[in-house]
Amino acid sequence: MYFFYSFCSSKPKEELVRFVSRGTHLVTHPVTHLVNKKRAEKRPGHQLITSMQSEVSSAGSILTSPMSDNGSIVFLNLETTGIKTNVCDIIQLSAVCGKRVFNAYILPTWEMPEDAEQVTGFTVSDGALFHNGVPMSTVPLAEALASFLDFLRSFGGPVRLAAHNAKCFDARVLTRELQRLELLPQFEQVVSGFVDTLPLARRLRPGLGKTGYNLNNLVHLFLEKSYDAQNAEAKATVLQELFNNWAPSAQDVDASCVLLTTDLD
Repeated sequence: MYFFYSFCSSKPKEELVRFVSRGTHLVTHPVTHLVNKKRAEKRPGHQLITSMQSEVSSAGSILTSPMSDNGSIVFLNLETTGIKTNVCDIIQLSAVCGKRVFNAYILPTWEMPEDAEQVTGFTVSDGALFHNGVPMSTVPLAEALASFLDFLRSFGGPVRLAAHNAKCFDARVLTRELQRLELLPQFEQVVSGFVDTLPLARRLRPGLGKTGYNLNNLVHLFLEKSYDAQNAEAKATVLQELFNNWAPSAQDVDASCVLLTTDLD
């Protein structure tokens, strides 16, 4: 079992940080740190982040998203085994902030439904996870979430997680699993809430109709580009691009916030 932490430290505005769980693709960087499982159990990754805190945190300067009193905005996307928020498994967890990326694949505990396979491109065969026929190296969900928390801590202050339809889906699934694994208190220390970009889009760009606010339509309309709609990292990336394209005010962002306690009950 391995975790990779890699960073490029030439200039802050060119800095690219990737927190990648075992086996996922890595881009080439001048420095790569490899932490094996036994050392990871002693949390050396957290020590690495702490030792590089000033340099890693400087990547926040490349984020063009508005800042608020609650800190940075990190864009999140989940691929899951279904749409029932009380039972579905997370199979890909991705987050993007500026050029900083987190990505992890998780083997589901339940059999993949056929409709979920068609939507996500993920399949399970002989105890292995595949994406469009390509085998994916996976980590247990508890390890993926612990590594995700380290990624969020690296921003040096509370962050807000932005997701499309966060209130009805991503926030509920993520907090359910964090609570089940007794990680929710740690999560609440680094995340002040969620920004739901679905009502934000409706607020900023009214009149698009009932189906006009799904992510695919918004990307086509405002970014005029295509993307891999079966990849959580690609979705998080285009969501950040949309957000930057809209350039919402702090007031607009605050109006689209979802609180961790009251709004998810």
